[in-house]
Amino acid sequence: MPWLGILKLFLTLTDNLVSFMHDKQLMDAGEAKAVSGLLKGAMDATQKAMAARNAVRDDAGSITSDPDNRDRPS
Repeated sequence: MPWLGILKLFLTLTDNLVSFMHDKQLMDAGEAKAVSGLLKGAMDATQKAMAARNAVRDDAGSITSDPDNRDRPS
């Protein structure tokens, strides 16, 4: 009968390990989803800023004639 106790212990440990791995997978997936959302937000903000910058550049050469503009070619 001692082998039943050993088998029960082994199955209990296996169950705990599988539960831990499942929970860790869920936490990793949640973290990845959060990071993905933050990166998408940053990309959207960057695209909006670049669009605004390009819109000003295309506006009758105002960028090239501005002496305080650091983007102006030297």
